[in-house]
Amino acid sequence: MASTDNESHRRIIGIDIDDVLISTHSKPLNDFYNAKFGTSWKKEDYHSHNLEEVWGGTREEAVDIVNEYLNSQEHDKSPAIEYAKEAITQLAKHNSLVLVTARNQDMEEKTLTILNTHFIGIFNKIYFTNQFVKDSKAEKRSKSSVCKELGVEIFIDDALHNAEDIASVGIPVLLFDQPWNQTDTLPPLITRVHSWKEILKKLS
Repeated sequence: MASTDNESHRRIIGIDIDDVLISTHSKPLNDFYNAKFGTSWKKEDYHSHNLEEVWGGTREEAVDIVNEYLNSQEHDKSPAIEYAKEAITQLAKHNSLVLVTARNQDMEEKTLTILNTHFIGIFNKIYFTNQFVKDSKAEKRSKSSVCKELGVEIFIDDALHNAEDIASVGIPVLLFDQPWNQTDTLPPLITRVHSWKEILKKLS
């Protein structure tokens, strides 16, 4: 079926999930870790997106903890980032919104559950890039390759390495300000933003 003129001009915006739409590192995952290990980490302690650099241990151990959290009841209670629902609702009126996440495909059901808690009826498709799988047969993809395939025109993420990857193929990125993405200078095409209200103003 041919697209209408209105549909053909809808901008495609790509959006990350964790710590962009849903609070993860800064609250529920941190609380989960502190309760499990008796630690007292705070949001500002997360100086790196690689959690093993914060918690210690190996990359594999950090991935195991994250996957345990993602399958927990604590994950299902994760709050939305402030003003995300209101901004997403507005953006969905005139743009096509697609989710591209580093989560694994086997987390689809749990991911849909938490998204439908806060954003029901807004997103129709999620693309999982399988960055945390151990099975060598699972297909890992870069976010940049998915975005190019989908024709994404601008992306919103909180991880600096993902922002750099996506920007490297010519797609502008809004980098959601977090303790783990601080740097003296940002590469071209990456713009730091501090809230969904700011994002909405930039994209309206």
